[in-house]
Amino acid sequence: MLPTDWAAPASSALGRLSDVRVQQYWDPNHLLATEMKNDARAPQPEQDCCVRSGILWDLAAVYAPGSTWSERMPTATVFNGPVVDVTEAIEGALSHGRAEARIDSTTPPTATPSTTGLVFLTRGGCVNTTIMRRNLDEALKALGLAGYEVVDQDTLPTTDVRRGYPTPTLLYQDRDVFGMAVPTPPLPDPT
Repeated sequence: MLPTDWAAPASSALGRLSDVRVQQYWDPNHLLATEMKNDARAPQPEQDCCVRSGILWDLAAVYAPGSTWSERMPTATVFNGPVVDVTEAIEGALSHGRAEARIDSTTPPTATPSTTGLVFLTRGGCVNTTIMRRNLDEALKALGLAGYEVVDQDTLPTTDVRRGYPTPTLLYQDRDVFGMAVPTPPLPDPT
């Protein structure tokens, strides 16, 4: 984040990080930065910079492969900045993560990977559906997997808890893949 971030970044800025694994967001209310600061804990490294008015700024965070995001963020392996000063640490952590993934891939899986139970929730007019489906399709293709169910929330019974998720949402075995809690009645208005 920069003090001059008064509007969502232009596509030229977003294009600087073109890796399909990268997710970029504009957070004008600093909700993610606040959550990252609040959830920081050992064994995560303690940042030695990048706090202005109690908000994290210009900070890079790298999480280990397989990290689980739940009520609290997982601990990061890199958590420091300014970003321009920690590029070597970022690259090292990403290289280490790729090495771990190669090691793990030599171990026979306990189960055959499957998209059975993968559900993409959306509704008409959802502006993020197209890009999320494209990213999901590319990820599944890279893994040699295909197929998932697309569900329009507006077609679900009013008692179906899946109507309470924001759109788009990706569920696997009836759980949000990013760790969002299952909605409980009364369900919020659609988003």
